[in-house]
Amino acid sequence: MATSIGTFEADTNDAAFVPFKDGTGERFYRKRITFEKPFQQTPEVVVSLAGFDIAQDKNARLRVHAQNVDAAGFDLVIETWFDSKIWRVKATWIACFE
Repeated sequence: MATSIGTFEADTNDAAFVPFKDGTGERFYRKRITFEKPFQQTPEVVVSLAGFDIAQDKNARLRVHAQNVDAAGFDLVIETWFDSKIWRVKATWIACFE
């Protein structure tokens, strides 16, 4: 079985993430993750939430998931909506293929 693992953090030091702190409505952040060694075929990818910094006076609305998976990598997507205010998100991921 071939596997690849990693972590990723996004925060308001990245201009593309600032709307998570200042915006309202649906907000998306997308980061292309490239596997250290490409797989021979498209692997299965699981992304999980490992940490976050969210305003205490707002509801915590947060999703992390993979999109556009191929043998070379995937897009790690972070989403929030409505009036949630988020300063930082940390995610972990694992990709595997049998």
